Amino acid sequence: SNGALSSGLNIPFTAAHNAKAGLLFELYNFSWYNSLLYRSETYGQRTFTDNGSSMVSESPAFFLWNSFLRYQLLDKNKLQLSLFVRVQNVLNSRYYNTASNSIISLGSSPQNPLIIVGGVSAKFGRKAS
Repeated sequence: SNGALSSGLNIPFTAAHNAKAGLLFELYNFSWYNSLLYRSETYGQRTFTDNGSSMVSESPAFFLWNSFLRYQLLDKNKLQLSLFVRVQNVLNSRYYNTASNSIISLGSSPQNPLIIVGGVSAKFGRKAS
């Protein structure tokens, strides 16, 4: 769907174009996964004013890049130990999702800025064959 109805009106909360891609790189104990998301301008919900005119709220297009890195420290029979770092919104893009139109909602709601999370992952038990 291109986000439009045959009547010429747009379907609320849709975008004409969406694209997703992922890329995984692995080398020995190291892995790096990247995901990319592009979403064109998003159509909001049509609202009508007291005088009968209407307006549509919209969210601008955005591009989002997320990344996940992992290094496997230990891979024994009953223990797997890894370090990881997850980075959401690598470019710290300012982007919005179109919100439903109610008395307390915004036309668009801001989404997460750059977020970096790291940690240790441990798996216990027998390795899967």
